[in-house]
Amino acid sequence: MESIEWGSIADWFAAVGTVGALFATLYVIRSDQKSKRRQLADQVVTTLNLAGRYNGSTTEYSLLFNVSNFSPLSVIGIALIGPNVDVRNDGTEEHAEAMYFEAIVPDHEEMDRQLEGEADTNAHGLPPGESRSRTFVSTFRPPFEEFYVMIVDGQGRRWMRSTLTAEYVSGRKSKRIVQRAMDNQF
Repeated sequence: MESIEWGSIADWFAAVGTVGALFATLYVIRSDQKSKRRQLADQVVTTLNLAGRYNGSTTEYSLLFNVSNFSPLSVIGIALIGPNVDVRNDGTEEHAEAMYFEAIVPDHEEMDRQLEGEADTNAHGLPPGESRSRTFVSTFRPPFEEFYVMIVDGQGRRWMRSTLTAEYVSGRKSKRIVQRAMDNQF
């Protein structure tokens, strides 16, 4: 019976170091790719502004949503998601979770296809260098911390970020927010 030659400790350290270097290289490459993709999403600038106007008996709030595409690619979908405070404050329990899901670019049918993963990446929703705006009027002051913007970039990737902090939302939380908005639209 022959004994198995296991090699020296130096050989073992060299092998472990080689495998570790391979994994570290793959991690750096993947992080760099993710960072480049996020840079494209960062070049889609969104703002949400609130203006109130008192008309003698009530205050009317205007919520102005602006989006500008400074990336080199077209953005094929942009949606504003947030609480529909007028419906929430109608006094009925069933509307306590009412949400806006407003497709800014393109229309609602195309946005539904994008949410189902059937996005047309040849669509030209918001070409580079263009901007769009939408105004929402409300009799109640909307809470900014509950608004999110969803962006579908030119390569079909979906990004969601808070309109208040501009922080990106995880994929799992993004799906929950979209599902909640779709279930509670009024």
